[in-house]
Amino acid sequence: MNVSAAVLRQFPLFGHIRTEDIPAVLKCLGAREKEYRKGQFLSFSGDDIRYAGLVLEGSIHMVKEDLWGNKSIFSVMGPGAFPDAG
Repeated sequence: MNVSAAVLRQFPLFGHIRTEDIPAVLKCLGAREKEYRKGQFLSFSGDDIRYAGLVLEGSIHMVKEDLWGNKSIFSVMGPGAFPDAG
């Protein structure tokens, strides 16, 4: 991963892990970094989710669409949030 251990320590998930131990934890977890473009979907309702994610920067909008195609944002997740990452 390209993200530094010092950056990850800012998030509660890694806050109690020593900086020098974070690379080993990431390796053990099989962590990988993935970038999404604006408007790109992470997953859809009913998808089989195999990974958890950590928002490092930017935000993720969780959107619900009704039967008529109307969309509404019901959650916004920023840095430090754990959305399902498909």
